[in-house]
Amino acid sequence: MARSGRIAAVTAGVIACGALFGAAAAALAALIGLLATGEHAAAEIPGLLAGAALAGAVLGAPLLPLVGWLFLRRVPVGLAALGTFACTAAGGVLGWILSNGSDEVWASSVGQLLRGLRPAHAALGAVTGFVLAAILLRIHSGAAGRAAHELSRVPRRIEHQPIIRG
Repeated sequence: MARSGRIAAVTAGVIACGALFGAAAAALAALIGLLATGEHAAAEIPGLLAGAALAGAVLGAPLLPLVGWLFLRRVPVGLAALGTFACTAAGGVLGWILSNGSDEVWASSVGQLLRGLRPAHAALGAVTGFVLAAILLRIHSGAAGRAAHELSRVPRRIEHQPIIRG
């Protein structure tokens, strides 16, 4: 396979991985957020999870390859996918839960508007978690790469053995 073919194959795999992990992270964040706030009836939860998974797949498919090729080239693909998955899910949960105001706020007309924007807050939290994970992985891989480079520059003592000719 030519070099460009390998790049295209890897990119297609990372796109699929981004869609899969994005959908899973969004659905997990929505489920935890819904269970933590206890707002919706059980019959509504599957539809909400499906909507969250769709949004996560749509965001994850382009974001993981974009960030992967631009910032995470030295990070193993599995670590990049799992690290961004965990931080994306955590950010989505925090965005959902932190948008939960007091009863006085929710009773007002502004509160009703904010309640309608709760999925947007969760999405913003998820994207923030994703970006934070990418930054941390980049910093970690850069430090590890620099340490490995420094170790490779350490002169090694070479023992010379006399050659016995006979």
